[in-house]
Amino acid sequence: RRSQLVVPFGVGAMIDFKDETWMSAGLNHWPSEKHPSKKAPIIEATQILDQRLQARLTSLLKRKSAIRYFLQPTIQAKFGSRRAPENYDMPFVRFPGWHFCSRCKRMKWLSLTTRKIPLCESQKGNGKKCNGKLTPIRFLIACENGHISDFPWKSWIKCTCEKSDKFRFTSTARPGLDGILIKCDDCKKQRSMRSSMGMQDSQELKKALRDARCPGEKPWLLDKNDIDHCDAEVSTIQ
Repeated sequence: RRSQLVVPFGVGAMIDFKDETWMSAGLNHWPSEKHPSKKAPIIEATQILDQRLQARLTSLLKRKSAIRYFLQPTIQAKFGSRRAPENYDMPFVRFPGWHFCSRCKRMKWLSLTTRKIPLCESQKGNGKKCNGKLTPIRFLIACENGHISDFPWKSWIKCTCEKSDKFRFTSTARPGLDGILIKCDDCKKQRSMRSSMGMQDSQELKKALRDARCPGEKPWLLDKNDIDHCDAEVSTIQ
C-alpha cells in the first residue's frame, strides 16, 4: 500500500517475503527521477502541497531554495487498467545478495538488480543441474549509523580462495548458531556461526572484517562507489 512505502517500508527498509527479501531503493530511483522525460506528469499526479510544512522544513534545514512540494509513492494500477504516471513501479533492490540452495546448500551471490531468482545451477554427480530453490541467507551486519551489508562469509571462515563460488551453508545437529556451518569446498575451511552475534562476541566479528570497521555500504542507493567512511562498530543481525 502507498502508506506502507513511507512507514514501515521506507527507503532502506527490508521487506521480507516468504521466499525472497527486497529493500526499498533511494529517492534518486523513484519514478520521477527514473523517467525524466515524463517527470512533469508524474509530479503532477503524485504531488502533495502543504505550505506551512514546506516553509517549516525549509527553515529547519536552512535551505537556500524553498521546498515547493512533496511527492508521495506511486501505486500499482489494477490489473488491465491503463498505465498512468501515478502507476509507475516503485524501485526496489534485491538484498541480501547471498542466497543458498535448499537442496545442495551451495551459496550463490545475486546482484542488487536481479529481478527473478534463478534456480541453482550447481552440477550434481550425474552431470545434471541441481535446480534447487535459492533462498536468501538472512545474516547481515549493520551499524548504528544505518549502514548494512551482507555478512563477511569469506573472511569469517578465513577462506583464501580467489573466488567465493564454492561456499555451502549447511546445518548440523548442534543447537542454535553452533549448528549453522559455512564451509568452502575448495580450501576445506569451515566455521559455525557461533560467536557471530551478541556484544560479547563482537571481537570475533571485528577479526573477520578486513579493517575492523563498518564497510559503510548503502545498498538502497545502487551505487557501489557511494560508501561512507564509518568507524562505528558493526553487529550481526537477522
